Amino acid sequence: MGNPKEIIADKTYTLVSVMQESIAENLGLQIIEQDINLTNKDIQFAKSDYLPNVTAGATGSYVDPELAEVSNGQSPEITTSGNITLQQTIFSEAANANISIQKSLRDAQIENYNSEALNTVFNTATAYFTALILKANLSIQNQNLELT
Repeated sequence: MGNPKEIIADKTYTLVSVMQESIAENLGLQIIEQDINLTNKDIQFAKSDYLPNVTAGATGSYVDPELAEVSNGQSPEITTSGNITLQQTIFSEAANANISIQKSLRDAQIENYNSEALNTVFNTATAYFTALILKANLSIQNQNLELT
């Protein structure tokens, strides 16, 4: 059967290293992190309601020179016009509410991440200590077997 103390593992684990690895490799936590990043983008998008809107337009027309001459100045040969419009939202209750809602959603997602991270650490620590207890029990069983 062999002595469990003589078994050499390829890698040794500490409680801290196991916890760090479980947090880093947990796909559920990575998904929540991406949700938080997306919500941060939603907040930026909600704040964009307060950015200025600039629109520009231009028109032009060309009339046959002979037709322009016959019209006695009523239809010029070349006509151009342009406009630029700037709009700025000063206050919007809907925009403020949207920004506030997005920030609250992000805060809730951060707290959800923290909760899931703590659950992961707890489960990892429980599994680590269970493995240590089982290792100690195996050693005791082998000692008892040698005594009989």
